[in-house]
Amino acid sequence: MNIRRGLFRLWVVASLLFLIWLGWLSYDEIRSEFKYASLGLPADCGKARGSSGKDYEEDGGLCWYDQSKFRKLFPEYKDLSDEDLSDKLYAGTGLPHRPARPWAKLLGTLGFATGVPLAALALGWSLIWALSGFCRSGTAGDAAKSEATRP
Repeated sequence: MNIRRGLFRLWVVASLLFLIWLGWLSYDEIRSEFKYASLGLPADCGKARGSSGKDYEEDGGLCWYDQSKFRKLFPEYKDLSDEDLSDKLYAGTGLPHRPARPWAKLLGTLGFATGVPLAALALGWSLIWALSGFCRSGTAGDAAKSEATRP
């Protein structure tokens, strides 16, 4: 029986199960982060300009604009930077404003998903290597047999 091959196969199966579990656990959070990033700028629907579905999307009692469409429809905000405009609109709606970083969240999760199995592989491989140093490579009887069979 080859213990290294068996442990490697066990690592592959455990790693796949870990990846499935982590994907299941983090899917909703990453999906909501991408949705939050795609929403754009919030505005009170009572003051909305343009047409629903074309210029803005209604969600959660607010109208969400792409930045370029918002700038066209609301020229009075032309003097504000993109960040100041976003801060002002979020403050006006009472929503907490945080920068949307969906790719950073996804890359962090992928780093964790690959780092943990690789660390487990390195630890297991080093333990096998260390423990293999305690095995006997041969006995005195084996050496005598090989001497006797030499021509």
